[in-house]
Amino acid sequence: MTSDAVVSLEAMQKRAVGYVEPANWPEPDFSVLTPRREVPRFPLDLLPDDWANWVANAADSTSAPPDYVALPLLTSAAALIGNSRCVKLRAGWSEPCILWGAMIGAPSAGKTPGSRAVLAQVKRIEAGLAEDHKEALADWERASEVAKAARASWESEVKEAQGAGRQAPPIPAEATAPDRPPFPSIVLNDATQEAIQRIQASEPRGVLVHRDELAGWAAKLDASSGTGGERAFYIEAYNAGPYRADRVKLGGTPISIDRLSVSMLGGVQPDRLADLIGGKDDGLASRFLYCWPRPVEGIWEAPELESEWAEAALARLHRLNMPRDETGAPFPSVVPLCREAGAAYGEWWKSAKRESESAGGLMAGHLGKMLGVAGRLALVWEFLHWSQRDGAAEPETVSEKAALSAIALVDEYFRPHAQAAFGDAARPREERDAAAIARAILKREARLVNKREMRREWGLEGLSDSKCLSLALEQLEQAGWLREPELANAPPGRRAGDFLVNPMVLETRGDA
Repeated sequence: MTSDAVVSLEAMQKRAVGYVEPANWPEPDFSVLTPRREVPRFPLDLLPDDWANWVANAADSTSAPPDYVALPLLTSAAALIGNSRCVKLRAGWSEPCILWGAMIGAPSAGKTPGSRAVLAQVKRIEAGLAEDHKEALADWERASEVAKAARASWESEVKEAQGAGRQAPPIPAEATAPDRPPFPSIVLNDATQEAIQRIQASEPRGVLVHRDELAGWAAKLDASSGTGGERAFYIEAYNAGPYRADRVKLGGTPISIDRLSVSMLGGVQPDRLADLIGGKDDGLASRFLYCWPRPVEGIWEAPELESEWAEAALARLHRLNMPRDETGAPFPSVVPLCREAGAAYGEWWKSAKRESESAGGLMAGHLGKMLGVAGRLALVWEFLHWSQRDGAAEPETVSEKAALSAIALVDEYFRPHAQAAFGDAARPREERDAAAIARAILKREARLVNKREMRREWGLEGLSDSKCLSLALEQLEQAGWLREPELANAPPGRRAGDFLVNPMVLETRGDA
């Protein structure tokens, strides 16, 4: 809050004292804050044992809901495995190891510290790769100098042959400089589409794109071209299909990517949720796994987080080898469901498919995507379980426990959170704006609000428009939060557009 805004708030608080408090305030309706359905906490028992304990400790140490640690763990693990493995659900149906996660919550809800607990481990893995890259770069420089000398020698031989009327010798293999080793990248924060293409051309495993604000990312996808190409790029990157970029060239050669693979993780404030989920229904929003937990109080004496253990376990995922075909091109090793897992998945798929076909709106598309996402989650679960023990034999199939855990995560956790997210985004604009104002009133502990000052100084997204603000204030009046003071009781310095705040709002506070 700026210093001018603080002064203005203090002035309003003093002005509020001059008004005569109404004697008949109604009970305020706190459902205006987030009138969404109750959603479950993340079920830690559905994670592999050691990881469940680590997520719980990380949540305590960051005073964040475990949801904000668990979802980043799942998406980061998917990116670290990447194109090294894919899951085979049945004949003709395989799913890549790609997950998109959206963490919904207010700025102080714990999204950043919770996700940082996981991303810090991935960043350390990336830093280790950067050190190895220095050696690779030195080897490349030596090889380049050797190639340069060999080429110079060959060019001299060509000139000599031409002068003597002889056939020029072929260029020797050692005269061709090797490709410069690409800088290792796992997590990208603000990369353009073109940058991701360049990285993917040399990093076949895939990457994790992390954005602090997904709503802003979604709004800017088409800002540069307006053609929808960037949205299409990300939608394709969700499926690890082949991709060719003729308009972006490296040394005159179009970029060709065998398996475009981008996992995603980001946060979104409830007030901006409609910006991510609204707009065109092209399946972009349906691809995300959503979490929107209730705030937690946090604890002061938190346990020490075992960062070394987590880093080592995640590094095992990134060291998974990628097989190569006869041309030397890498491809994912296929991990099928075991017989029991296949039977359980098949039974679930039948009922889940019927449910997705009977749903409507965005939820129908989301449930349709979950038919395959459950398999992706099962693959991630299996390898997270494997990563817990150094030296353990790599799983050759996805176990029944992994499949059942993934199905339960989809049905019991991610589905209700998606329903809350889609339902909130579908609310009328004035209800969403009223919720934003209500949260700001609680944060500021305001006893009086002024329409003009709210427009100019509160910095609420989209509420600089007077008509939108008036409609939102009407919602709060109807909910018993606000009341225009009686003119007869107006104190000195009263301004047009003043609204008294129901004192029970600040006394009770509700769940902000």
